[in-house]
Amino acid sequence: MSISNIQVIATYWSELDWRISTGLPILAAWSTVTYGNGLFVALNNGTPSFPTSLTAATSPDGITWTSRTVPGLSTLGWTNSTFGNNTFLAITGGTVSGGVAATSPNGITWTQRSLGDSREWSGVAYGNGTFLAVSRNGVRASTSATGASWALNDNQPSTTLNSLAFGNGKFVSISTAGTAYSTLDGINWSNSGTMPVVTSPNWSDLTYGGGLFIACNTNSSEIATSPNGSTWTLRNLPSPAIRAAASTGIYATINPGFFSTQDNATTNISKTGTTWTKGSIPSASWTDIVAGADRFVAVARGNQDNWSQTTMSAVLFYPAV
Repeated sequence: MSISNIQVIATYWSELDWRISTGLPILAAWSTVTYGNGLFVALNNGTPSFPTSLTAATSPDGITWTSRTVPGLSTLGWTNSTFGNNTFLAITGGTVSGGVAATSPNGITWTQRSLGDSREWSGVAYGNGTFLAVSRNGVRASTSATGASWALNDNQPSTTLNSLAFGNGKFVSISTAGTAYSTLDGINWSNSGTMPVVTSPNWSDLTYGGGLFIACNTNSSEIATSPNGSTWTLRNLPSPAIRAAASTGIYATINPGFFSTQDNATTNISKTGTTWTKGSIPSASWTDIVAGADRFVAVARGNQDNWSQTTMSAVLFYPAV
C-alpha cells in the first residue's frame, strides 16, 4: 500500500498493525517526536524550498494534533528532541551559527536557545539533572541544567557520535563503527563497550526504555541490546529498522519504505527485546518513533515527488503483555 501526501495517521487495531486516521496539522518534513507530561510533541526539518521548521505540533494522544510556532530560522531543521526537567528541548542537526536549540515548558510556547558552537549536533538527552548534546564532527559536547544556558566542553570522544540516550543512571552514545561511550555528566567520558560484529556497521540510532538500551544498525535487520550500555547482544529482526522506542515490557522499531515510493515500510514488535515479530505499518518514509502513555507514535517525511512535505504520523497502542 502506498500513501501520498494526504492528512493521515495510523491507529492500532490489532496486536501488530498500525492503521490510518486523521493526522498532523500541516505539510512538513516531520523529523523528530518526543513525549512528556502527557503530551506528544513533533517538530520538522525545514528546507529553503519548504521553510516549515518554525512549526511544531502537539497532541495528547498522537491522533489529534495542534499546530504550534517555534522561533528561529525558517531553514534550521529540527532533528532531535527530548523531554526532561519539565522542559521540551529540540536541537538542530546542521552547522548553524551558534548551534540553535529551542525549549518549551508545555510544547506550546517556545524560546530559542544557543548550544554555543556551530556543530552538527546529533543527539540530545536528559538525565542526572543535566541536558547533554553530542556532535558528529569533533570532540565538543554541550551541557545545560535547564536547557536555557549551555556550557561547551572538549571532552567528547573524538569520533562520530550518532545518537544519545540516558538510562541505568548514565548517558550512552554510539559511533558509526560501533563503539559505545558513556558519561555520568557529559564531561567525563569512558569507553563503554563495542557493538557486536556485523558485516556493514552503520550504527546510527540509540534509545533506552523498559530496562534496555537498543541500538539500530541502519539499512539492516540487526540491532544490539544492552541492560547497562556496556555489554551488547546482537538481535536479528524479521525486517530492517532505523529507529526504535521502548517502554516497560514493550519495544518497537520502524523503517521507511523505499524512498521512491514508500512501499514496504516495516515495523517490528517485541515484549522482551530478545525475540521480535514483524508487524504491519502504512507505507511512508518514517523518521522517528517515541513511546508514551500506552502507545507508540511515529512521524514521517514526504515522498520522492515532495521530499519535504507530509502530514503522516502513526499510532500503535501497546499490546497486552
